[in-house]
Amino acid sequence: MRYYQCYLQADDCSGYHRIGRQEGVTVLGYMAHARRKFIDAQKVSKADIAITMIKGLYAIEASIKDQSAEQKYDIRQEKSLPQLNKLRARLDKALQQTLPKGKTGEALAYLDKNRDNLTIYISDGRLNIDKNPVENAIRPFAELVIQ
Repeated sequence: MRYYQCYLQADDCSGYHRIGRQEGVTVLGYMAHARRKFIDAQKVSKADIAITMIKGLYAIEASIKDQSAEQKYDIRQEKSLPQLNKLRARLDKALQQTLPKGKTGEALAYLDKNRDNLTIYISDGRLNIDKNPVENAIRPFAELVIQ
């Protein structure tokens, strides 16, 4: 018997994957980590297309931030889902053409490994593309504790 249903937004850490295997828990990733890997890759190679596509997803999110969960869901299905499908198609092609070693290969591998978790947010208007607002909100408190 399941007692709860929840989402856990987390990075690609094995501990979170273990939690996600529990009944009632869905782990979703956050696009900021995938984007960051492409930013790192951009410094040494061409990762501009993926960055531009991810930036487009964030633009959609910015445009719907004040919408209801139902409206967010509808807009994501209309706008974000096709963008994610394009990103997936480019990823599949790039994986065949890029050496796995190096920053671009690592960024592609991260996106490939986490593609399901990174796209869960479009299935529910209550979910976010990442958890950066939460991290930014708690950062001052974490810095106080560390000092």
